[in-house]
Amino acid sequence: MTPETMLQLAIAVLLLPLLSFTVLVFIGKRLPRQGDWFGAAILTACLGISLSILFSSLGMEEPAVLNFPWVDFGTLPVLGHLTMQLGIAVDHLTAIMLVVVTLVSTLVHFFSIGYMHGDVRYSRYFAYLGIFTF
Repeated sequence: MTPETMLQLAIAVLLLPLLSFTVLVFIGKRLPRQGDWFGAAILTACLGISLSILFSSLGMEEPAVLNFPWVDFGTLPVLGHLTMQLGIAVDHLTAIMLVVVTLVSTLVHFFSIGYMHGDVRYSRYFAYLGIFTF
């Protein structure tokens, strides 16, 4: 897997729970079983992507890094040219933590299906669980 693909997949793992939140908060009540399967499926997909990132990162020598200028203040009087960079990096530790976090979140989603069964705001709970995971 190329470093660019790995970075794109890591960003997808970050943004998929946000997608789950958005879908469940707007149409969660109209989905079958009030959308609990949707949130769990999204997190299971994130876990699968995280595992593929982990196994791909085992063969990497250098971390995959993407930096871009976030804010450019220009030339300031004492500091000179000041630019703030924003970026993402995927190395061995990042890949392990990605798997740990998505595994725990996936297990919480599956546990919550049984635990929250019959609750009045069942779909809202899974929407909020998605935003918390994000």
